[in-house]
Amino acid sequence: MTVTNSSASSVTINSISASGDYSAVASGTAPCSKGLALAATHTCTFSVTFKPSVNGTIPGAVWIADSSAQSPQVLTVTGKGVVSVSLSPSSLNFGTVSKNTVSAAKTVTVTNNNQSTAVTITGIAVSGDYKVAAGTCTGSIAAKSKCTFSVSFAPLATGLINGVVSVSYASGGRPQVVNLSGTGQ
Repeated sequence: MTVTNSSASSVTINSISASGDYSAVASGTAPCSKGLALAATHTCTFSVTFKPSVNGTIPGAVWIADSSAQSPQVLTVTGKGVVSVSLSPSSLNFGTVSKNTVSAAKTVTVTNNNQSTAVTITGIAVSGDYKVAAGTCTGSIAAKSKCTFSVSFAPLATGLINGVVSVSYASGGRPQVVNLSGTGQ
């Protein structure tokens, strides 16, 4: 992005910030940075990056705060996120299971939506009175491939017991989750 000072006097850049899944970073041969006095008719540049956290259209904004009377200037941005790995289903309900027993296992499918890159699973963790068996989801998942793991419910108490199974990847970012629910009897 290029910022142009179209006024007749110098303008000082106070900050450049972005919302949500967007970041603004000084870049180029004349980078915009905090404290920069931008002379009349001169320009500076910065880059906007997008790291989507969810699938779908993600609106955002970039704010340029400066010493001009029109400050801040706002640039609207939009990107479409495509999460590279998806989990299905997004939730599992185990119904009612007797206390101190283990339910039948239910399967979760992990799909690598990347067109050409393998994804490495670094961990599958579970909370609550639930157990996970890694199944075929160990190591790397090739591009456009799937693997499965299973979850079972082993209530240690009576009543509704919620939990989450989360899958982490070597590429970083937020772990993906499957919500779990079941009732101990």
